[in-house]
Amino acid sequence: MNTFKCEILSAIPQWEIIRYFKNICDSSEEDNIYRGPGWCVRLELLDPKILHSIQLPQTKIVFTGREDVCTEVVEAYRKAFMRGGA
Repeated sequence: MNTFKCEILSAIPQWEIIRYFKNICDSSEEDNIYRGPGWCVRLELLDPKILHSIQLPQTKIVFTGREDVCTEVVEAYRKAFMRGGA
């Protein structure tokens, strides 16, 4: 069976992403690795991106596991952090 993999580069504050995955995971085996039934998420905390005087946090989120389950976890993540700005 092939393992599904999806990577997202996020500018959401890292503490919010960590809190989100801690709340939905069944276990957290190591720092920044979260597991649930049929899925695993690994967070890669990157240096902030600097645009003039603004610093944007950067986190690479790597989802792996069963495709059907990971697709649901990715969609739930995107909905939880959907934001508009103006």
